[in-house]
Parts: sequence; structure tokens; C-alpha cells
Amino acid sequence: MLGIPFDRVVTQKSAVKIVQEALAKKSFLHIVSLNPENIMSAQSDQKFMQILNKADIQIIDGVGVFLASRWTREYKHDFERVTGVDLMSKLIESISQTSQTQTVTIGFLGGRDGVAKRVCEKFAMQYHAIPHMKFVTIADVESNDATIVPRILEQKLDLLFVAFGSPTQEKWIDQHRADLSYTVCMGVGGAFDMLSGRTPRAPIIIRKLGFEWFYRLITQPWRWRRQVKILHFIGQALTKNY
Repeated sequence: MLGIPFDRVVTQKSAVKIVQEALAKKSFLHIVSLNPENIMSAQSDQKFMQILNKADIQIIDGVGVFLASRWTREYKHDFERVTGVDLMSKLIESISQTSQTQTVTIGFLGGRDGVAKRVCEKFAMQYHAIPHMKFVTIADVESNDATIVPRILEQKLDLLFVAFGSPTQEKWIDQHRADLSYTVCMGVGGAFDMLSGRTPRAPIIIRKLGFEWFYRLITQPWRWRRQVKILHFIGQALTKNY
């Protein structure tokens, strides 16, 4: 779709299984979310396009991408929408339910105004009774901060959620993939804001109907410039001949 093959798109269940295998092997893995905004950004950013294409796991986050996927030759019947915030929570839950002989260290990088720390504390409290889980915050830093990688290596992070916003977070992960050779990495955008309660999430019925983007536009009207990309995406997705 618009230059991005869907050959690595997986369901939530498959994503969890693949991540569990990578954690067991202590191998690098990059998870990216596909939505209208970043697909349109990739049209004018070849580096970002390459990163989205070579990611180990793609999830269809935006409802617009999910619907448009039905018009492509690459559509599969098991395609499903998997939001980044939901997958993030599911991955942590799945780790709590597995038998581990070694500690799994989960890190939260980026975010603003302490949201990463609040999310870290939230999960630490929720899973405090699970001895093989450790939660670490690397917050309130810019993506070009030279201290990030040494801190990650010092903490020996197994799973890292990066919230620098797209495409900065994807480019940062790709840039440091050699340093993070044993870490599963996922760019999560505004997930920290939602999970910390800083940004209200749409009621579940609105999410199921696929109108969470509209709810966010109403509650965060400053996002209107970003939502314009959705209109551009729809126009190109409808007119391109796949």
C-alpha cells in the first residue's frame, strides 16, 4: 500500500508469540505501527519508508489502513486492527503469565512531563507480585541524548517502548539496532499519555467503531493539522491502482 508491502503484518496473538520467542532468544526485534499519518509521512521520507518496510513486525494501528488494506492484493483474511497502546499492554501481560528463570527488564523511553515514569510505576504496581519482571524509566530526554544507549545497556533492557513520536522513534530504533542487539523495541507514540491518564482515551464503543481518531480530534483540536494527512491518505488509497 503506497509503497509499503504488508508482508510482515501480524495479528495481536501472532505478535505476542513472536515477541516471546525473541525475548527467549534475547534477539533484536523492531515493531512498527502502520497508520495513515506515518504512511503519508513515508511518501516524502525515503529513509522512513525503508524502516517501515524492513521492520520485523508491522501492526495495522489506524482504522483507515485496516479498511484500505481490503483493497490491496496483499490483503489477508486474518488481518486485524491492533492499536499500539493495546499491544503494549498485552505484551507486558503476556510476560507476567510466562514462566521465567531470568528477569525480564522492561523499559519506557521518552515521553514528556513525567508520563513515562507514571506509566512505569503503574505497571510496576500492577505486577509487583511477579518476581521475574522489572520496570525501568528513561524519561524526559531528547532522542539525540548521548546518554540513552549507555543507560539502556547498563539496565540490560529486554523490552523497550520508545515514545519520541513518529518518525523520530522509528529512526532512533533503527539507528541503534546494533547497540540493541538483544532488545525488542517498539515505537509507541502517544501511548504513555493514554496509559498515564494525561490524555483521555475514547470509550471502548467508539474504539470498536473505529472512530477513536475523531474522538482525539474533538478532545485535542490542535491535532487537526495531523488529521489532514488522513484525508490525503484516503484520496491516494482510493485512486492508486494496486
